[in-house]
Amino acid sequence: MVKRFLEKIKLATKFWSFWALLMLQMILLVNVLFRAIKGGIQIIDYIWILLIIIISFVELFLIDAIFRVSKIELEKSQVNGMMASMNDAVVSYDEQFKITLVNDAFEKLCGLKENELLDKKIVPEMNSDPKYMILTKIMFPSLAPEMSRLSAETNPSKIQIKIFKPREFILELITTRVENQYDHTFGFVKIIKDRTRENQLMKSKSDFITIVAHQLRTPLTGATWGAEVLYKKELGDINPNQEKILKQTLDTLGDMSKTINDLLKAASIEDGKFGYNFAIGDIMEIINEVLTSLVIRAKEKNIKFVVYPPNFAVPKFVMDKEKIAMAISNIVENAIKYNVVNGEVGIKIEQIKDKPFIKISISDTGVGINEKEFENIFEKFYRSSSIMKTHTAGIGLGLYIVKNIIKNHGGEIWVESIEQRGTTFHFVLPTDQNYIPPQVRTN
Repeated sequence: MVKRFLEKIKLATKFWSFWALLMLQMILLVNVLFRAIKGGIQIIDYIWILLIIIISFVELFLIDAIFRVSKIELEKSQVNGMMASMNDAVVSYDEQFKITLVNDAFEKLCGLKENELLDKKIVPEMNSDPKYMILTKIMFPSLAPEMSRLSAETNPSKIQIKIFKPREFILELITTRVENQYDHTFGFVKIIKDRTRENQLMKSKSDFITIVAHQLRTPLTGATWGAEVLYKKELGDINPNQEKILKQTLDTLGDMSKTINDLLKAASIEDGKFGYNFAIGDIMEIINEVLTSLVIRAKEKNIKFVVYPPNFAVPKFVMDKEKIAMAISNIVENAIKYNVVNGEVGIKIEQIKDKPFIKISISDTGVGINEKEFENIFEKFYRSSSIMKTHTAGIGLGLYIVKNIIKNHGGEIWVESIEQRGTTFHFVLPTDQNYIPPQVRTN
């Protein structure tokens, strides 16, 4: 504490006001001492002593104030230094949308100088002025031609906007409220990440994948047709070995076709073209259709389907029937593919208590997934290590597509698994269409 006080005094000695008070205090003190030695303490001397004490308190207040102001200035300087060194654009503003701080990256993004921005109150009407078009869309994202929320309305919030004039921008806005310990908001800080180049590269990659996939699809269709003609013996009898080889060829061509279709679906998701067509659907009917279409494949490994009867009346609800069938089919196909011979695939439907959601669980008795890989299993091109050991084919797009479908229905999906004992995929779907994301519903 003494050390801290000495630091405050050392800092105060740099200011003339401290020395002026100290000098006045010394003059008064010398005057009182001189008068005391010469003729004793008079009434006026008590006034001088009181004044000296008051000046002492003023000095202490001044020392503390100087220390606090210097600390604030130091913190402000540190913040300015951090902002200046950031590649991302940063702006801070108060509750009246008056700008208080910007960095160089923000000036370049908006095409405005610091002196044109500081202390300027931004209002939505400025959007009609070409000079402030970018700035107002950053401050008021709803003014942008395209806006999508990347996170819930929390602190911080994350939003992506697309701007077409004066040139095309795709910006990610992270807004944080500046609050005190009593949750009083003093202002806001926005970090603006320019995703334009990143999105252009992703689009180029997506376009390349789409073109290549379409180019591969035509010869693959021809090869599949030729193999099917031979396998069905339309050109004459074949011996058992030839039949076996043709069956393996058809299976390989089928896997290749699925891979190409998955690549095209993934490319459509990235381009925002994986459209949805919502209508009332029957989830039980969809499950039965999927299982019927996969029963032959399950019989090849002597795998049994077990559908647990729901203990409630499963309602019909709004969904994209084709996409939900695709998601369920993808999970069941994996449950067959990565299962053991004589294994089992179970499907259970449950009602979420007090919420307009149903839960569907699809389990298998297969190779399982390591717990450490749960959070990565839905990522694009990711395949678990346990599956890679026994099934080298595949590119890891199926669950990525499934997650996109479930999320765009307003649901959630997660996995539970024990290696060598099986895996269960759980996902929930809303039975109330108001839970479907608005931007998906209006596609």
